[in-house]
Amino acid sequence: MNRKLPSALLALALTAALSAPALAIETATPEDQGWRTYSGPYVDQFVSDYIAGHPQELAGFDADGYFDAHYGGLMNKDGFMAGNGLDEAGFRYRCWWDSVNDRAWQSYNAYVTECYEAEFPGELEEVGIPWALEHWGDESVEQRAARYGEEPQATRQALAADYIELRRMAADRHDDTLSYREQYPGSWEDFELTKDVSPEQKEEQISLFALQSEEEWKEFHYAPYMYNAILSMEEVRRREAYFTRWPEEYAAFDAEGWYRSGVWGGYWTAEEYRESMGWDRETFKKEMFIQWVEKSAGFAGEYCIMVNGAPVQFYRYPDLENGTPCPRAEKGRILVPLRPVAEALGLTVEWEAEANRVICSDGEKAVTFTLNSLEYSGGTLEAAPFTEEGVTYLPLRALGEALGCEVVWYQDFATAQLAKEK
Repeated sequence: MNRKLPSALLALALTAALSAPALAIETATPEDQGWRTYSGPYVDQFVSDYIAGHPQELAGFDADGYFDAHYGGLMNKDGFMAGNGLDEAGFRYRCWWDSVNDRAWQSYNAYVTECYEAEFPGELEEVGIPWALEHWGDESVEQRAARYGEEPQATRQALAADYIELRRMAADRHDDTLSYREQYPGSWEDFELTKDVSPEQKEEQISLFALQSEEEWKEFHYAPYMYNAILSMEEVRRREAYFTRWPEEYAAFDAEGWYRSGVWGGYWTAEEYRESMGWDRETFKKEMFIQWVEKSAGFAGEYCIMVNGAPVQFYRYPDLENGTPCPRAEKGRILVPLRPVAEALGLTVEWEAEANRVICSDGEKAVTFTLNSLEYSGGTLEAAPFTEEGVTYLPLRALGEALGCEVVWYQDFATAQLAKEK
């Protein structure tokens, strides 16, 4: 659930923050947000609005002073500028941006602290601040403030915000838990963790994440478990729908041909792979078909080119100077590198540089293509072959038919199937 801060209300908080002393930041309460406001949208919008509204501040900003105060003990200015590729203007802007970001976090910490104290009076002093001090290894707010050169009020609000963040997460998990329990009756009652978490781990989790009850500890595990379980169920349903959506394609799908041309096909036979995965033949076919549908294997760029049921593995032909040659679309045609497709059809490819032509042969008959010419040894092409970075390209359909193949295009799969005519 994404709870974003309404921009108009954040503007009110921003105005109040900038008109008040830096360590006495006033805040406004956005409706339906309060202490459960997410820090990211708040801080990002604060910084964006401030920078847009105060461009004149940049010219007079003391970047060197800010840098020395915040980073001087850790790095020098020249090293910082070189490491971040900054010139003097960039350095000034970066330090100014960091200073505004600091104020944004101060504003956010003050805002959520005020909201939380209004809803839960006394809890921060009794529980939240002591928890945060123990978490960070400090004895007191004053000690931590002195260590970081802060005012105690800002330090207290920062510590409170750390605790409030965990309470927001607990509240979000509770909301999710109520939703899951409504959608899946009995799931809460059936959820059991005693076998998976030791008493020591349980105690550590309750302390580390500021959980306040046994129920919150159970929600800490139940909510993410249900989230992942629901994703898994949705994934199963989505994948199962492939076989009913494309029944003809699934029935004709050559799972073993697909597998053989893949990465694992060079190491294990299809039977060995099935056994290693614990799959029967039907499950194996489904898993291979899913790879095709989801384009998770067998694709080069945006397209899959199959020859007799097996995808052409273009990655095995790193002929391009800048990478692997892939099929691509131009002017309504799919262009493919000649060599990978021809060799997948069992043909040899020979280049005759003087004649500016390519010969594809199966040992008994040959087909010759001339670069930049529509004429080839078997007739006329719809588009001329050409070379690019040492790779010869031809329109897919023209190439397939010239090599004696039936060419079928599967729009839903971005796939062309070439079948060698018997």
